[in-house]
Amino acid sequence: GNNCLISGEGNHSNSGYTCTIAGKGNSSNSGNYTTISGFYNHSNSGSYSLITGRNAPSNALSHARVHGGNTNARIIDLVAQIDSSGTGATELLIGGAGGERIIIPDQSAWAAEIHFVAKTATGANASMQRVDGLIVRDGTSTTYAAGVADTQVNIGTSNASFVVSGDDTNEALKLTVAASSGTVRCVARITLTQVDF
Repeated sequence: GNNCLISGEGNHSNSGYTCTIAGKGNSSNSGNYTTISGFYNHSNSGSYSLITGRNAPSNALSHARVHGGNTNARIIDLVAQIDSSGTGATELLIGGAGGERIIIPDQSAWAAEIHFVAKTATGANASMQRVDGLIVRDGTSTTYAAGVADTQVNIGTSNASFVVSGDDTNEALKLTVAASSGTVRCVARITLTQVDF
C-alpha cells in the first residue's frame, strides 16, 4: 500500500492506502484509510475502519469500529444513514445512499442496540427512538427477534417512523425509515455485541 505506517511484530500481508497497522500478528487485512492495532486481528476487510483489541478476525464492514475481546467475542460500532421522501420505507446503509448493508457473518448472533434520529431540512421537526433486538444467521437463514423499543420521541411534527428487521435474502440487519410527508434525513448508531462459532 501507499502512504502507510506499519510497525510492531509479525504484521504481514496487509494491503491498503493511507493505513496504520501496529501491534503483533495483525496480518492479511485489506482496506483503505484503516487503523488496526492490538493482537492477532487478521483477515479483516473494509475501509474507514478502526480495529483494536485481541482476536478480532474476519470482519467485512466499512465505516466500522471493531473491538475484539477474544476469539468469537467482539463489539462493533457502526453508523448508517439515508434520506427518505414520501411514505415508503427507505433502508439505512453504511456510508449512506449507494452504501453497504449490515451483513451478519455465518454462524453468528448479534445483540443489536440501535439509536435512530431524523430531522427535516428546515424547521424544528425531529424524531428519535432506541430499539434493541437479537439477530442470528445459521447457514442461509437469518432470523430477527425484536427486543425493547423505547417510545419514539418527537419535537415538532412527527414525520418519521423507524423499523428494525432481519433481511433473510441478503443475510443482513435491516433498518428502515419512512417519512409521512416531505423528506427526512435519518442517522442510526448501531452497537453490536457478536458471538460466533
